[in-house]
Amino acid sequence: MRKVGSGILALLALAGLALVACGPRRTPAGSVGASDNGWRTVVGAGGRIVLSAPSAWQAQESQSELGLTTPEGCSLALWPEPIGGLAGLSQTKTLDYMLASAQQDHERQGLSIEVIGKRVWLGESYIWHEVQYVARPPGDCAGCGPSYSIDLAAKVTDEQVIAGRYTCPGDQPPSEEAAQLLQQVIDTVRLGGNGG
Repeated sequence: MRKVGSGILALLALAGLALVACGPRRTPAGSVGASDNGWRTVVGAGGRIVLSAPSAWQAQESQSELGLTTPEGCSLALWPEPIGGLAGLSQTKTLDYMLASAQQDHERQGLSIEVIGKRVWLGESYIWHEVQYVARPPGDCAGCGPSYSIDLAAKVTDEQVIAGRYTCPGDQPPSEEAAQLLQQVIDTVRLGGNGG
């Protein structure tokens, strides 16, 4: 008589191998490569940031940031910067600092923000700080609309941060599927050969 438990363990082991085989493939920093699973390596910000992203996400080359646009019209920008005011802050204070910075940036543009949430999550290589909000234009702005943003920051050294912003048109958060895909992409972010 065959044991049911051993069959389940074998099935789980096969499922785990399938996930490893189908996950995003990584290539050495400084290269761009496609893989058979629909993900590719993208290098940006003058070679300072490397990540893996779905092939359908379009890259915009810039010396200052790595930029991507999704088929749904959302944009992701990531850039390395000096740690500045985030130095020595706790996770809670880091989120507060990020939110205050976002409010100041948007007020300078004549926009107000509505805070949706804040969280900290442990990625594969970094601890990510995340602030979500809706930016709204003034009521007298004809043809203007709100945008949903997720600001990101990871302290990668005592002196450097990888910062970023994911923005979508409208005032609704990304779907659960889109949010999971974003997190998978962010989890692949690394400093490139010119990152230090």
